[in-house]
Amino acid sequence: MSGCNSVVALRVPKRALKLLMLSAVVIVAVLSALVPPEDTLPGCPYGPHTPDRLSWVWQPSLDPMPGVPLEATAYCACPICCGSWADGRTATGTWATEGRTMAADPFFFAAGTCLALEGLGHRIVEDTGSAILDLHIDIFFRSHQDALEFGRQFVTWGKC
Repeated sequence: MSGCNSVVALRVPKRALKLLMLSAVVIVAVLSALVPPEDTLPGCPYGPHTPDRLSWVWQPSLDPMPGVPLEATAYCACPICCGSWADGRTATGTWATEGRTMAADPFFFAAGTCLALEGLGHRIVEDTGSAILDLHIDIFFRSHQDALEFGRQFVTWGKC
């Protein structure tokens, strides 16, 4: 078969690729945390080992363009919305607060990102969830009834 060009294509499910990327980020973070403090590394050119020096690890790998509509749903801190995680704590360790807290896919919006949502004001990404993927956000409401009334909407956004 001389002159035959064969191409092998490998299809990887999007979910598996995201899981692989998240695993890599976690491994890098764990290994970075094992670096001894600067005072034990004489002449270390990288400066002090502080959490803000590792902030690049937690930046999203994708950067969506503002103005692209986001699918917005709502949740509260009840067992119906959050299952066994229904204590009101977010993935970042803060207490979920109506008017401030929202959940987003960390591959698109890093924790702490402030988004200006049309008709909803400013919200901060403080949470995530297994159903929050791609350009889908979940807005926190104090009561389950308010979350149900919000339903599912598409909102335009900008960065704060």
